[in-house]
Amino acid sequence: MCELIAQLSAPDLYLQCFLEGASIDQNEAEADTQAQRLLPDLRDHNHIIRPNHLVTALVKKGEQLQSAQVRWGWSPFWSMGIRPPLTHLPLEIVMRSKVFARMRDGGRALVAADGWFDFAQDADVSQLASPRFTYVRPRTAGPVYLAALAQISDSANGCNGLVLVTRGGGGTAGPLQLLVLDSERASRWLDPGLDWQQALALASDSLGDPQAFEQISVRQRALPQHR
Repeated sequence: MCELIAQLSAPDLYLQCFLEGASIDQNEAEADTQAQRLLPDLRDHNHIIRPNHLVTALVKKGEQLQSAQVRWGWSPFWSMGIRPPLTHLPLEIVMRSKVFARMRDGGRALVAADGWFDFAQDADVSQLASPRFTYVRPRTAGPVYLAALAQISDSANGCNGLVLVTRGGGGTAGPLQLLVLDSERASRWLDPGLDWQQALALASDSLGDPQAFEQISVRQRALPQHR
């Protein structure tokens, strides 16, 4: 689904692209080479984001949209010290559970991404020293926007963090997938007035068509390193 996030450009550039509904100009991107944008190096810890590391998110503060650095992994106050931080959360739980009402109403966020890495379906994830990944990227110019929730306090707070929103999850709902949006639909996600039925419609209208994305099998040594 999503084990690593590729953010290959400067935070301000993602914000600018979103506000203008534009794609990233390859000449302005931070990545060193075109090859890096086509297939990022897993050892690039500045642009390949792992859980519990800082990710660039687009969030609203008052009426103003801004970019913010927040840990990928959210710990609700009632789970701190009991469960690991949440990195993914199903849309139905987000929209229908009273437990997440505060985050649902005031914590909508987006993660602008050039692509993401998932464990290959036939990979042995126990071989952590050299796992096999599939890199998923849009066939058209990015970025795309991953729906998320984020808790960001002005002061240090152990609960602060971000969780990606997923859709599907088996049966008639289809496989579990990220909620991937273009800039127009991403704007609708940020609206705190978006209700459950509207969220369902948004999910069904999201960029879930596999043909819209290219998948590349890759195996690289990924050494843990803190940012």
